[in-house]
Amino acid sequence: MYQIRVPATSANLGPGFDCLGLALNLYNEFLVEPATETTLLGVEEAYNDSDNLFLVAYRSTFDNEPLPIQVTFQTNIPISRGLGSSSSLIIGGILAGYLIQEKALEVDAILEKATAIEGHPDNVSPALLGGLVASYQTIYRKLPVDSSYHFTLLIPNVKVSTEEARAILPDQYSRSVAVSNSAKAILMVDALQHFNLHQLRTAATDEIHEPYRKTLIPHFDEVKKILTKNNQGVFLISGSGATCLYISASSLSDEERKAIQEMVDWNIQEVSVCESGACIQKEGVWVPVI
Repeated sequence: MYQIRVPATSANLGPGFDCLGLALNLYNEFLVEPATETTLLGVEEAYNDSDNLFLVAYRSTFDNEPLPIQVTFQTNIPISRGLGSSSSLIIGGILAGYLIQEKALEVDAILEKATAIEGHPDNVSPALLGGLVASYQTIYRKLPVDSSYHFTLLIPNVKVSTEEARAILPDQYSRSVAVSNSAKAILMVDALQHFNLHQLRTAATDEIHEPYRKTLIPHFDEVKKILTKNNQGVFLISGSGATCLYISASSLSDEERKAIQEMVDWNIQEVSVCESGACIQKEGVWVPVI
């Protein structure tokens, strides 16, 4: 029996489209046991079939017929909200396959399989490794984040599918947009490392996906205006949305919370960076797999 825990992730971080992702202390857990036939427990009916991403990822680790398992899901990462729910299933399933077969857990092999299933690495890399991770194809680097920053999730009661969020983006961008976003992604990583809020406010502005995807999030501009009027933080789309991530120098004030909640029915949740990444429970303690 194996107990696996995988964190939520906030990817497409600012200008880091498809390359920057951050692991957060919100988790999906999976209890995996050998069984006579494969069954899923604690799963919504719509996802309780062989196409469940956990099972797709699990099967990818086998050269022959996969061993049957029973998986009990305890999910805390909301679905289709831009918090890496699918990546948590993919990483969880791959880890389950390796553990059931008693194979060595190798980072490169796990991320190669996970990226092939997910299509891009910016969610699966931090889900496995924890922290802030920059990724390109199968190249990855974990980067430091200053502990002085505060992180707040603002989760609308709206689902945004990855397909819908992809479809709304242009097929081409100008050279100036490409240059601008590249420069800002580098400066954003530096600002996160050294607690430079002034630099972060400039570097976190995105021109590739936010101008288009924000139209899928009701009241995005109004909430952003409330949270950025005092220049104490940056307001970003998390993943493909609809969740937004506020990175700031301090927690939300009572005044800010009240102003937001009087306008929209959004779930506001303070979180922190999950540095450990995916973990396995051993003797009642969560131990990082990598």
